[in-house]
Amino acid sequence: MKNIKNSPAHWAQEKGRVCAQIRQFGFPSLFMNLSAAKNRWFDLIKHLMYIHENRILTESEFETLTTTARNKLISNDPVTCALYFEHKVKELWKTFSCSEGPFGKFEIKHFYQRT
Repeated sequence: MKNIKNSPAHWAQEKGRVCAQIRQFGFPSLFMNLSAAKNRWFDLIKHLMYIHENRILTESEFETLTTTARNKLISNDPVTCALYFEHKVKELWKTFSCSEGPFGKFEIKHFYQRT
């Protein structure tokens, strides 16, 4: 069962990995929890509008679009939304990992990521 994602055995194995990292390297210096604010991302809504309604959304139209309309677009295409979020996380990770990033000369050596 440990090979089946989200099963209790899988998460017990993941917990073991995190505990092993803490034993080996100590407690984390930084903990970050990211949450997607999908209905506030203009680029995502613009792509969804083009995909599903075949029209290009302007920023002024985006501002006047109701939350219900945005949420409907998002709920109709969860795969595109998940891929868009994954892309944003990868770009953020690139920023954190580069020498000109917010951590400068300090290298990220050990991490645990769960999506």
